[in-house]
Amino acid sequence: MFCVIGGVAARLLAEGTWRGTGVMSPEQFEPDPFLEAMSRAGMPWQVRDDTVRVGTPRVVTRSSRETVAA
Repeated sequence: MFCVIGGVAARLLAEGTWRGTGVMSPEQFEPDPFLEAMSRAGMPWQVRDDTVRVGTPRVVTRSSRETVAA
């Protein structure tokens, strides 16, 4: 698994999709190209939200434009 992750990251750096100067942490790079490449490499991913529970009120945020229109 780590070979695939490292290979995908190295390819993004070599292609110039990810670039920067100096030492950079993984969080500084755009994640979308990496996640798309991981899916193409046979390692699909998904986001799981465990914060929503039954009976817990859900807060929905709206933009100021939607609030004014309401």
